[in-house]
Amino acid sequence: WMIFKSHKDKLISMFERMDKYRNYQYEQLGDTNEDALATRLLTDCDIDKERLTRAQTLDEIADLREQFHVYYNEDIPNMRLREKVLEYREEREKRKKLISNMEQNENDEQPQPTIDDEEELDEEALVDQIRTQLNIKATPLAKTDYYNVCKQARLEGLVKKFGLKPDKLGENLYENYQKNEIDQYPIGPTATCEEFICKQFPTTQTVLQAAIFMHARQLCLDPLVRYVIRREYISRCMINARPTRNGLQSITEDHACYTMKYLVEKPVHTFTKDQFLYLYQSVKDGLMKIEYVIDRKNSQLTYADEIKRSYTRDEYSDNVLEWNKIRAMCIDLMLSKFLYPKFQRELEETLLDEARQYVIKQCSNCLNDWLKVAPYRLSNDENVTSISDVGVRVLSITYSTDPDDASYAVILSSEGQVMDFIRLPNLMLRENYSADNRIKKDKDFEAIRTFISQRVPDVICIGKIIRI
Repeated sequence: WMIFKSHKDKLISMFERMDKYRNYQYEQLGDTNEDALATRLLTDCDIDKERLTRAQTLDEIADLREQFHVYYNEDIPNMRLREKVLEYREEREKRKKLISNMEQNENDEQPQPTIDDEEELDEEALVDQIRTQLNIKATPLAKTDYYNVCKQARLEGLVKKFGLKPDKLGENLYENYQKNEIDQYPIGPTATCEEFICKQFPTTQTVLQAAIFMHARQLCLDPLVRYVIRREYISRCMINARPTRNGLQSITEDHACYTMKYLVEKPVHTFTKDQFLYLYQSVKDGLMKIEYVIDRKNSQLTYADEIKRSYTRDEYSDNVLEWNKIRAMCIDLMLSKFLYPKFQRELEETLLDEARQYVIKQCSNCLNDWLKVAPYRLSNDENVTSISDVGVRVLSITYSTDPDDASYAVILSSEGQVMDFIRLPNLMLRENYSADNRIKKDKDFEAIRTFISQRVPDVICIGKIIRI
């Protein structure tokens, strides 16, 4: 809970700071470039502080943090710079007021503070000095990942023509019906892409592919979209498993994965105890291959088709059908490239953690059962006849089924310290094999009797090996 609370408070603080900086940017653009302001208002992602306040899990916090950094990571250095400039100005105004008040007080004999030379710097010099202190480059290096290349090509304007914002799609998925209508752009996709041809994307086809990628990336970042699809993925996910060529020979009846050698659409919630841990270890050892699926083979309607219904306009003109096809491609890319691999890793880690917790609990219970057994205590009569004050003396005899291995008899104190021991090399010899064996074995038995009479143990324990 402390980790969750810490992450949530830090993200709320970052949201509030960025919200103030965005308002400052809008004011600056409104005074200088209204067209740029209109574009920025259309392409910016709204900071959902209300959803962050309602967040209850670390997954929701992580989703909101990832969305925030994708949209506003480039603005964070300038936001910090702006905050430092404002702090500097506030401090300078406080000092000026303090000096003014002290000048009016004629009886004040204390030396008057003076404003440092650095406070007289002009705006540009001040910004450069603070940028140097914060190690912020005046012209940051351009990011070369595909999403930022699309962003630099200003494809956000094309993406907005797809008809639905990511948060609106999330509402449609959450309500399980088309709550928000799709805004249909009157011009076809190919003709629209011609306006966005640039150096990075010189043809309409490359522009369209980049826009589809960018929109799919934006859709997968929306917290509500992730919440709904993650919930469905976990509830529907199934596992197919089959052995590799090595697994066919290695996984026999005595192997832990023998009952899971072939799995077909086994729901993940049916794994019990440490089953998944054994299966995962077999995959790492190269004995098994597993596949995560959420749609059954004989199912005519896939989960992707269900999502597409929330992002399809129910009209049949050529223009609408073309845009519906583009939207369907965005959904397919969002699921196959971004969300399904992410949720698979999360689900796998959850299953492993549950299996590990089961093993830890079983070990804990076993150790607890061992510790619950109280030590042997001497009765009153035994205490009277005891020949020493070391407490309970235990004689332990252990032996191996291999006649070449020597057996031992050991006397232990109540603290587990070895008090004395004897070696019995002939204890496991077959006495009927020869007369020599019988004589040697009798000598070991006589040695045990002498050892017992000398040490007078209170308890005798004999270890054994069970043949299965």
